[in-house]
Amino acid sequence: MDNLHVRPHARGRGIGHQLFCAFAGELSARASSPGFHLWVFEANVAGLRFYKRLGGRVVERDTSKIPAAGGKSVLRVHWPTIAHLG
Repeated sequence: MDNLHVRPHARGRGIGHQLFCAFAGELSARASSPGFHLWVFEANVAGLRFYKRLGGRVVERDTSKIPAAGGKSVLRVHWPTIAHLG
């Protein structure tokens, strides 16, 4: 997963949760390890809250390596297992 966005007018309807669970199901079926992680900008409070509600835990803080991000802080959110999400 590279990005997960839901249009503002469609938020709160479970669309992001459905997309995330579909991704987790596909990853679980293909992955060689049971868990995964993703990076989220620290300033993305709503995104971080969303991932935490889905069981993700912040395990690392770093500086974004994306040139356009201008060195903003990112957090690594980790799920030790994703089988239950899909």
